[in-house]
Amino acid sequence: MSAVNSNQPRRVNYVDAAAFLGIKVTTLRSMVHRKQVPHIRLGPQLVVFDLDVLSEWLRGCSVEPTSQTA
Repeated sequence: MSAVNSNQPRRVNYVDAAAFLGIKVTTLRSMVHRKQVPHIRLGPQLVVFDLDVLSEWLRGCSVEPTSQTA
């Protein structure tokens, strides 16, 4: 039995990645097709996602609120 190395990438499938992002799997598949989300294609129909990369990508998508003056 080997210990899990915490430095290894945390790779997940469509279902887990969609849950992590809070979106539907069909939406995630569409985003992959349009190359709008970071992913790793291991074959013609095999795609995985690195949770650390997705987390960083989400931080980059964040929009800071602007102050409104009346």
